Amino acid sequence: MSDSFNDILETANNEELLKAEREDRWMAGRVGKLTGSPAPKYMKETKTKYFGDTAITELLYTKYERRTGRRRHEVTCKNFDFGHENEPLAMDNWRKKHPDLELKSFSEDFEDVVTFSPMKNLMISPDGGVYKDGKLIKIVEVKCNVAESSFEDMLDVDSIDDTHQYYWQFIAELASVPEVDELVWINYDAYGDELHEVSMFRKDHKKNIAKYLKKMKQANDYIDLCIENPSEYKMRGINDWCKLQLENE
Repeated sequence: MSDSFNDILETANNEELLKAEREDRWMAGRVGKLTGSPAPKYMKETKTKYFGDTAITELLYTKYERRTGRRRHEVTCKNFDFGHENEPLAMDNWRKKHPDLELKSFSEDFEDVVTFSPMKNLMISPDGGVYKDGKLIKIVEVKCNVAESSFEDMLDVDSIDDTHQYYWQFIAELASVPEVDELVWINYDAYGDELHEVSMFRKDHKKNIAKYLKKMKQANDYIDLCIENPSEYKMRGINDWCKLQLENE
């Protein structure tokens, strides 16, 4: 092999190593914290439960991490890997459509993965940010569809409300960056290099942003109580505790 090819190969290997190290630091920083992607689970409620069973299961994972300092066992899947691989393509497609704006990947274009922490032990990681004249003006979330039918279905979505499967994740991201008023959801078909984008605006969701932040504070506080005083506080007692807190407001 030529020296130039070896140089290219070495550069590529170094970039992959740096990327892996960056992701490891990001994952280590998430241990014991509430994060954005499980937000739809955190916000699951029933008529009788402020935190539904799905939410409590997710909070138990977080409690385990915070108590032990160990990261939960991550189960990868085809959908996650597909999205991870194609996210840069989705962003490149968006850049071509918006040449007057600068889209930066929060996982690729900075020394460390960009995260936001609107409160203690809450760590949110949007996929990217849109900049104009060096100022962050929008946050971006990318979803890459493995099934073509999913992309086709999402083409019919022209607004995002609380019935949307990713709604609370998007709310978490808006809540985490209060200086930004818009979130752009990029729905991407990697097979045809086609995208569909929809915007959410802070002004339309202020009530639910406040609800999300309040609920995350309650979850954080209760997890700490369970760890500090395990004989008195049990994770599945969170609804009774929250009920008392709400009554005393």
